Amino acid sequence: MNVARHRITYNADDARHLSDDYMNADTYYWQDHNQDAKFQTDEKSDLFSVMGGKYRSVAWGTKQPSYFVFEIPFHFLLGRHTVSFLQSYRKYNHNLTTGFDKAAIPYGYSVNQGDKDTMSEF
Repeated sequence: MNVARHRITYNADDARHLSDDYMNADTYYWQDHNQDAKFQTDEKSDLFSVMGGKYRSVAWGTKQPSYFVFEIPFHFLLGRHTVSFLQSYRKYNHNLTTGFDKAAIPYGYSVNQGDKDTMSEF
């Protein structure tokens, strides 16, 4: 029988996700005034959304993810062979998730806004 609690380690991707220079973008509305379906700088309209590391932060009280494991092995002989089964239970705690303070739509999924389309500036 095995009973254990394991911590899930942080890695470089976790730190990079919060970095001020990771995947930053400002998304603007685009009004195609001349109807050529090609973006020109003067067609950029109002700010639609922002994204990236400089807009992210870690919530107060965040704990390191971990999991609890409980395993019971079953071994028996079948002729000259040993057959093993392992029954395992795992419970994950403190999973890291991304949350939003508003509904997802204001955060800039590419959607058509009537006569306004969106474009991203990286």
